[in-house]
Amino acid sequence: MDLFKSAASLLSKSIPAFPYTIQDKVFFDDSIWTLHNGFRKEDSSKCSIFQFEILRDRGRLPLARNAVRKLKTTRHPGVVKFLDSVETDQFIYLATERVEPLSWSTKRGVLDQEIIKWGLYDICKTIKFLNEEATSIHGNVRLSSIFISKSSEWKLFGFEVLTNVKDENVTYSGLLPQAKRYAAPEVGSNGWSGIQTSHVSSTDAFALGVLIYTLFNGSFDAQSELAFKNSIPGPIYPHYKNLLNPNPKSRLSTKEFIDYGLRHGSFFKGEVITFSEEISSLGIMNPVERERVLNKLEEISGKFPEGFTKSKILPELLKVLEFGGGGAKIFSMIINLSSQLTSDDFQSLVSPTIVRMFSSADREIRICLLENLDKIIDNLEKKTVNDKIFPNVLMGFSDPFPVVRELTIKSVLTIIPKLTDRNINNDLLRGLAKVQNDVQPGIRTNTTICLGMIARYLGENTRRKVLSAAFTRSLKDPFPPARNASLLALSATMDMFPMEDCAVRILPGVIPSLIDKDKSIRAQAGKTVDIYMSRVKLMANNIPEVIAAPEGEKTQIDGWAGWAVSGMKKMAAERLAAAASIPPSIADRPSSTPLKLSNPPLSVQSNNFPNVVSSEPITAGATPLPLNDYTIWDEDSPVWDDFQDSTEVGDKLKPKDDGDNAWENDWGLDDD
Repeated sequence: MDLFKSAASLLSKSIPAFPYTIQDKVFFDDSIWTLHNGFRKEDSSKCSIFQFEILRDRGRLPLARNAVRKLKTTRHPGVVKFLDSVETDQFIYLATERVEPLSWSTKRGVLDQEIIKWGLYDICKTIKFLNEEATSIHGNVRLSSIFISKSSEWKLFGFEVLTNVKDENVTYSGLLPQAKRYAAPEVGSNGWSGIQTSHVSSTDAFALGVLIYTLFNGSFDAQSELAFKNSIPGPIYPHYKNLLNPNPKSRLSTKEFIDYGLRHGSFFKGEVITFSEEISSLGIMNPVERERVLNKLEEISGKFPEGFTKSKILPELLKVLEFGGGGAKIFSMIINLSSQLTSDDFQSLVSPTIVRMFSSADREIRICLLENLDKIIDNLEKKTVNDKIFPNVLMGFSDPFPVVRELTIKSVLTIIPKLTDRNINNDLLRGLAKVQNDVQPGIRTNTTICLGMIARYLGENTRRKVLSAAFTRSLKDPFPPARNASLLALSATMDMFPMEDCAVRILPGVIPSLIDKDKSIRAQAGKTVDIYMSRVKLMANNIPEVIAAPEGEKTQIDGWAGWAVSGMKKMAAERLAAAASIPPSIADRPSSTPLKLSNPPLSVQSNNFPNVVSSEPITAGATPLPLNDYTIWDEDSPVWDDFQDSTEVGDKLKPKDDGDNAWENDWGLDDD
């Protein structure tokens, strides 16, 4: 046990003059290297660290040194990215971008045929670059030399015997693990020195053929098994056989293999490969080409590995969006693709661009942001929302376009859980006060609904000042849905008002709606009155009926108060008897006997307007309608069409202007 602890401690220690820390070992075989995860000390960024043990394998030390030297000087998108290296008395450490062995995925069987062809295409392009442009022989093309990057792209490694054909100092492949198993036929005839006399591409072309067999069929024990097709796709198989031609002069080169694959309808012309080539040039495409690529992305986005979507597709889309291309369509695709990301990935990849876009002057982008805010709000930090996003959202309340003001109101329901109390009770309420006085009736209606839905987020004092003022004022709106929304909001927020406000401010404001010209308003007003009356009565029952008087005043009060009460009682009885056509004898009934009137209560009587066919009786204890039972009002409804048909709609719907600060004064909002 102590031995294992010492080993773990050794691995976690920093290496002198090497700015990286080694972590856990990654399973990796068929190589002179052992692979570890690691991270950079300066910023904790992830990396991979290849380790070569000098004392245990000194005979292969030239191979390790050659790999480091060649990888350091070879820059290509298809090559594992070199970061740093250091050699000590015992080890050589080579730090690269974070990768994982391709063999992991092939053993698990998680790669479908299209992804294999896509990865194979990238490896072929890299081999072609080494053979043609760098005039070099890789000499070690096999499954253990290929790794998958964080973008899910296949990268070539294994530069232990990479040699330029013009070099005099050649490191031969015979020192590699299992060298004879992967060796080309000419090596058996002429030895490893024959590689340099062959065509520069012949050795790697044969190794490419072996790699193709391994990718589609798995491992093999002898080269005689390579003659069988098994699971190799039909379009690839004829060219695969030419890659394995025993005669190096007649063998198909990697360049020719790519050319055959890119012919119309051939094996490298699949939609995945085509799109991966086009996405990198999305920013310089004309609008027609960009639209075609984006439409293709919508069809095949699910076919790419998660890493490619995160590291290649999303960054390209974000880059195009930020520099003014693609507009709302690209933004919608970004939102859909980012739903697959973790919260940390969203913060690092998407959030910075989203924040910058909220300050964009492009109204189309702002509309798209507001429409999709509910899809991204959970991944945005509270501080970012309050400091950078909310100030830009507030500008929407003053936008000259009604659709922006409408969406801004709706976005409040999404953004408010992330807002601070100060932003809610000050800036947000000022913005809502402005749009509740909007010339558009639908916007005024939705503002009232929004206030009812966010009432629980308001401070107690602010709630008391704002809600009663806003709702009672909306009861005077010329637009019926706005008045109805106010009644519904009052019913839903009843518990938020103290008894005094219910009796003194709310009920007096609602009572006139009992005789509204609109039947639906009268019906809802009756329900609202009954709800508030029930609450007021319930609370009034708890008020002490007798107030204790100071000693010495009790006898005097009983004298004049008894006379006053008796007189008023007699007068009230006479008035009630006359109004209800009740014989005077009934007026002298005991006070404990209830008075029976022929007319119904006010809440029911108010529904008996002319041209009313029927009306539903209103129960005194009616349950308030929750705000969740109605939605933001839609301007496309038939009611809105009726208002649009009126030639005087502008004059009828425009509310009275009470001055710039009228709502702020009504709501009790101070400038500070």
